[in-house]
Amino acid sequence: MRAKVNQNINLNDYNNVWVIAEQNNGKIAPVTIELIGEGRKLADVLGKELMVVVAGYNMKAEVEELLHYGVNKAFYIESALLEKFSTDGYVKVFADLIKERKPEIVLVGASSIGRDIGPRLAGRIGTGLTADCTKLEIDETDHKLLSTRPAFGGNLMATIVCPKNRPQMSTVRPGVMEKASYHETPMGDLEVITPELKAEDIRTTLEKVIVDENKKVNLVDAKIVVSGGRGLKTAEGFEMIKELADA
Repeated sequence: MRAKVNQNINLNDYNNVWVIAEQNNGKIAPVTIELIGEGRKLADVLGKELMVVVAGYNMKAEVEELLHYGVNKAFYIESALLEKFSTDGYVKVFADLIKERKPEIVLVGASSIGRDIGPRLAGRIGTGLTADCTKLEIDETDHKLLSTRPAFGGNLMATIVCPKNRPQMSTVRPGVMEKASYHETPMGDLEVITPELKAEDIRTTLEKVIVDENKKVNLVDAKIVVSGGRGLKTAEGFEMIKELADA
């Protein structure tokens, strides 16, 4: 299966592997570390560098921590307008930087935010996007990205190629890829970028954030999931499940 977008470009102008980081309230989301781990593998096969791109405000220390995970460079796009997530703002600054620096491969987490900005990024820069990937490889014959994802309700695994457009973009399901290893000594450089972003570029305004105070478990971050079904029959049966989970 091939993604096709009509656009005359020079493929040789595009270089390196990028990870679009996800942050929530100034904290880097775990899927970013997974993407860095997978991006490192792809970059090593290609003999290229790995970059991570973060958009936000007042989170330089968090971005610098990413340099401990084996990236060659971190781009930190900083603006007060990026402190809270907005589709318009984030897509604009990421797209502007991609057009300027021309990465060969761009990876985005298939989270709610990634699924929001990924297709819009691809549309704005004129390339294809493979969504919800569970496997990424490099074709040894021509060094193209092979993005594999479930199709037809999970009955088939489709491998998709974007042969004539760049960057090659994929969103990757959280919890599928192995996280990058942490190194005590950072190996990359940090570049802080001030974007050309105005308030009128963002068409929606965040009025209020309502925090759910109920304790919840993020299944994406869980190493072990213990569950029960109708066979337990009663509330007492689920108490056994809770005891097992606690153990």
